[in-house]
Amino acid sequence: INSPADIEPFTQNTEPGSALDFSFLQDAPAGKYGWLKAVGGHFEFEGLTSVEQRFYGVHLCFSANYLDHAMSDMLVDRLVRCGYNTIRVHHHDGMWEASAKNREKLDYLIAKAIGKGLYVTTDLYVSRKVKWRTVGIDRDGDVSMSLYKAHVGVNDLAFKDWALHAKRFLE
Repeated sequence: INSPADIEPFTQNTEPGSALDFSFLQDAPAGKYGWLKAVGGHFEFEGLTSVEQRFYGVHLCFSANYLDHAMSDMLVDRLVRCGYNTIRVHHHDGMWEASAKNREKLDYLIAKAIGKGLYVTTDLYVSRKVKWRTVGIDRDGDVSMSLYKAHVGVNDLAFKDWALHAKRFLE
């Protein structure tokens, strides 16, 4: 899939303004009311107290996080019309490290989502490849995902690797 035209024959759009268009639920941009807090048994924004917040979203994995701009625009518009207010960017870290072009695509998707009222959540480590020697173990190959996650809590080199990646991603 390289452009919106490639998927149009296989999808239906919600007609803007129709009975199925839930975009009126958005109060864009995401974050305009400040930090989200747990209050009692629900969420509230610091700038919108006493108003319970609920989040409905989708989960984007791997290459779904790296769409061209037109596809990102179409995806975000469709999600907003469906009434979603959040996306989870997941299994992004390996492809994110692979190229500056991928980093720009993900930045664009996230900015577009926030601008249209979608909140974005992610993990700071999911599935990027990490070599054993990076965590101080003289062994060929990559550390498994679950073992790397365990190392981050107890291995200074693994923690430093994780922190460096997290800093690069967040900045």
